[in-house]
Amino acid sequence: MKRWPRLKNAKWLPAIGDGAAANLGSGCIGHQRAALTIGTTAAIRLLYRGKPPLTIPSGLFCYRYDSRFSLLGGALSDGGGIYGQIKKLCGISTDEKSLAREIMRRAAGRSGLIFLPFINGERSTGYNEFARGGVFGLTSATDAVDILTAAIEGIGFRLAAIADQIEEVFPLGQITGSGGAFCGSPAIRQVVADILGRDIRIAEDCDASLRGAALHAALTAGKIENIESVVKSPRSKVKSDARRHNGYKAARARHDRIYKIYSSNETNENLEKDIAENRY
Repeated sequence: MKRWPRLKNAKWLPAIGDGAAANLGSGCIGHQRAALTIGTTAAIRLLYRGKPPLTIPSGLFCYRYDSRFSLLGGALSDGGGIYGQIKKLCGISTDEKSLAREIMRRAAGRSGLIFLPFINGERSTGYNEFARGGVFGLTSATDAVDILTAAIEGIGFRLAAIADQIEEVFPLGQITGSGGAFCGSPAIRQVVADILGRDIRIAEDCDASLRGAALHAALTAGKIENIESVVKSPRSKVKSDARRHNGYKAARARHDRIYKIYSSNETNENLEKDIAENRY
C-alpha cells in the first residue's frame, strides 16, 4: 500500500465467471432452477449448494463458485451471434415480431434442413475447436427464412443435448432464460422452448450476468446476507407447444445423426441420400 496509499482501506472483490454471474442475476440458484442464456453465445447451467458431482458428463463443465456452491453446465460458442449473421447474410430485415410469426407458421422441423451451429468451433458437447458450421439439405425451394429457422433449431438441438447431460446428474426443474438474443427474439424463445419441451421463464433483467456481478460484489462486501435472499421470481414465461415439440423429435434425430457423422471425422458417401430419405 506504500505505492497506492489511497487504496489502503479499499475492499478487493474477487472476479467470477460470466456463467455464475448469469445464474445469480437470473435468480437460478439450486438444483431445480436452471439458467438458459442466449446472447452471442448460449448455455444452460445449474448453480447449486454442494460439491461438484463425482462423475461429470463428458460434454459438461463444473467449477466452484465458492466454498459452498458449484456450477454445472454446458455452453455453445454460437448462439444469437449466428442468428444475426444469417439475417445479415440472407438480407432479412423483417422486424422480430413479424419474423417470429412467419417462422411459427412453418411446421416444426419440416424444412428438411439440418444446421450445425459451429461457426466459431464447438464447446459442449464435443469440445472440437476445429469444428465448422454447416447446413445440409438445401434445395431449390429453400428460402432465407428456412435457413434462419434451421439455424435457430440447430442452436436448440445443441442446447437440448446439454440439457440431457445435465439430467444425467440432476433432474431439470424450472428454466429461466436471459440474454440479448433470447429476450430480443420471440422466434428464438419459442423455438428453443418447443425443442426442449419445457416452458421457459423470462428473467426480470435480460442482462443477467451484469446483475449477477453486482449481486456478487454486494455479497462479498457484506451488503447482502446470502445469495438466496435476492432471488427474484420471473413474472412471464414462454409456453412450450406440445405439438411442435413432437414435430421436433424427428428433426432432432436427423440432426443427431448428421452431428455424429460430422464429429466422427469419417467420410460417408451416402450422407446426402440419408438426409433425403429421413427428411420427413
